[in-house]
Amino acid sequence: MAQIKHDPFARCSVHRYLRYTNYTCQWCGNSKITPRGRTYLYEYGVKNDDSNKLILDDTLFCSAKCRGLYYDAV
Repeated sequence: MAQIKHDPFARCSVHRYLRYTNYTCQWCGNSKITPRGRTYLYEYGVKNDDSNKLILDDTLFCSAKCRGLYYDAV
């Protein structure tokens, strides 16, 4: 679990997990490839400062930029 962003005003942080999968990015349709040829995407989740519960997104993305564009468009 890697914390990639923390918003002190909203008191939450965004975390991301690497998931090996054959799916493609929900927004752009791309996927990432390791040097050994395995495909992967990132699963993102939000954790509030006042609880230890991580709320995961329902979709997989190739980058934080695609995640942001997806949720701004929805």
